[in-house]
This record gives sequence, C-alpha cells and structure tokens, in this order.
Amino acid sequence: MVQICSNLEQIKIFQCGHGEWTEAMLPTLGKLGRVVDLYNDVSIDSTVSLNELCCGNNDHVSINSETIRTTTTSSNNINDTVALACLQQQLQEIREQVYCPICMDRLKNMVFLCGHDFCQNCGDRVQECPICRKSIEQSIILYT
Repeated sequence: MVQICSNLEQIKIFQCGHGEWTEAMLPTLGKLGRVVDLYNDVSIDSTVSLNELCCGNNDHVSINSETIRTTTTSSNNINDTVALACLQQQLQEIREQVYCPICMDRLKNMVFLCGHDFCQNCGDRVQECPICRKSIEQSIILYT
C-alpha cells in the first residue's frame, strides 16, 4: 500500500526538487502526487515523468518519461531515485551540449558559419552542415 501526499505546497517543493515553483508547473502536475509512506515492505515499480520545467530551461531539449524500477522500504529511497534520475538527465543534456553531435566521442572544437559546432575530426569530413544542410564555406577552430 502506498500513501500519496495531496498537499500542493509539498508537491510544489518535490516537483522542482529545490523549492522553487512557478505556476507554469501546475498543468504538468496533473493528478500525480508525492509518495510519502510505504507499508508492508512492498516492492514498487514507479514511473517518474521528468520534464523541462523541473529539470531546466532548455526549450530545445525534450525529456521523455523514464520508468525507474526500485525496491525500497522508505520514501527517502524513492526521493533519492527521483533525484538521481533528474541528475542523470541533466548530465545527459550537458553531454549533448559539449560533445560532437556526429560522433558523440569528442568535444566540440569547430564551428561553422551557420552556427553549428562539431569536433574538428568530424567537421573536416563534411561538405555541408549535417544539421541545417548549408554548404560549408568556412570553419572556425575553438578552444585552442
């Protein structure tokens, strides 16, 4: 059995993870609540929806729902799992911002005039930008 908290103020704090709340988050809350207690040492399969409003302000990033499987006896473990999932999502977003979108192995260090950036190894191999398909006239090496 699981007890769900329906206190909006507590859910606001939980939804954002660090206490800040905006009214724009209200529609994303839906009819979900925060698990506050577990009874009888049950195993829980919980689905946690991560969204841009609680994990950052990146308009270009779409965050899909993840299913997190956890076996726990306290709500602290569930809260830790949710926080860990949010941090893993933020780490993935940072990786996508600094690593080459073609190879995903090397850091971006070359930018084309169209504004898209890649690693030098991949940038030297393309004739047109793989993102916007503009012809490559010139490139600029960064971070050297």
